[in-house]
Amino acid sequence: MVREDKDNFTISDQNKIGNELSKFILENPIEYPMYRPEAYRSLYNYLNDRVSTVINTRTVLNRSKFNWKVYILRDDKRKTAFTMPGGKIYITSAYCRLISSDAQLLALISHEMYYADNGIAMSLLERDFSGLILGDIIFNNPVSEMGEMIATLREMPFTDDQVEDADQYAIDNLCPFNYAADGIATILSSITDENFPLEWEETRPSYDDRSNFIRKYAQHCGEESAAAENLYKDQFLIHLD
Repeated sequence: MVREDKDNFTISDQNKIGNELSKFILENPIEYPMYRPEAYRSLYNYLNDRVSTVINTRTVLNRSKFNWKVYILRDDKRKTAFTMPGGKIYITSAYCRLISSDAQLLALISHEMYYADNGIAMSLLERDFSGLILGDIIFNNPVSEMGEMIATLREMPFTDDQVEDADQYAIDNLCPFNYAADGIATILSSITDENFPLEWEETRPSYDDRSNFIRKYAQHCGEESAAAENLYKDQFLIHLD
């Protein structure tokens, strides 16, 4: 068995770790129920079309180096999303149902992209797991901590500064397109049911005056048409049975 106590992780290493964590999710459908791409082709065609749009900007540093993918978890209890090294993003069905437009969906995806693109998700794993364990993933050795790693990426909060940077990244990423770039602010303003909270905000905590900051920073960007909003409802939400 080859082992190495790694303290530096290349783009290839991050892709490998993200791919193996994603494989673990796919192989454990009871713990991680998911809308599987092979069974929900229309849903993922819609998603992939939008993802291919937002990764092709100068904002995304690793647009051609990471295998960017978005997956939908079948979870109607938690409104949350999380990101793996290498560009794999997971959004719960509960969060998808809260979102009401392409602009909000793409703002969320772009926000989450920041954590992979800038190595923040990888840093979380480096903080909580040894270089030997992470190295074992890279060298295809058995690793018993895969579930714990996913829990870290799903549940550990980022800092206020990291969240603010991710908001700016999302706005910069969407601004060249005909989408309202303040989607994160409109998501936050839509939370009204205290008994059904937005768990995503617990791991991406709001800094001071967050919604106003986003709207001010995005005010020079485009706006989304009503037709685009209806498209999200008619071509995406309809598949979340």
